[in-house]
Amino acid sequence: MRKNARKTRVLALSSLFVALSVVILYLGCFLEVLDLTVAAVASLLVLLAVIEMGKGTAAMVWLATSILAFLLLPNKFIAVEYAFLMGCYPLVKALAERLPRVISWVVKLVFVNIALAVMVVLGHFVFAYPIESVWLLVGTFVLATVTGVVFDIALTRLLTLYLMRLRSALRIERLLK
Repeated sequence: MRKNARKTRVLALSSLFVALSVVILYLGCFLEVLDLTVAAVASLLVLLAVIEMGKGTAAMVWLATSILAFLLLPNKFIAVEYAFLMGCYPLVKALAERLPRVISWVVKLVFVNIALAVMVVLGHFVFAYPIESVWLLVGTFVLATVTGVVFDIALTRLLTLYLMRLRSALRIERLLK
């Protein structure tokens, strides 16, 4: 009986994370300037799911949010940004940080660049965004790499803040017992 109650609580909490993520992503449709910002904020819920419920449940939160974003959002590019880069980055971070530090950074930065390449290809061939110049594309990849480092450091600091101060105040782990 106790095990089923925990599974139900995990399902309920992960469903709340999915719903909240979709609402956050939807807010980015009103101001397209904030599309990466809302995708990053929504990815924080995947990070919380990794901490509180494990990587498997967090992957389901990311996948369900991605599917619902593609189905419900009027601006599909925000869904692409979340699904291919920001939403799954906390999962990649959790897996990569088990490796030695240098290899971990290489894995994370390679992931960022592969995800950006997928988004560029989708943007060009599916969404018909033109590629203006090769130098602009190279600059985009350099800027994305730098932004990936900053995003990773920010996630680490937010994770530390959550674990040191907010976790005991929110008592999410108590809900899952």
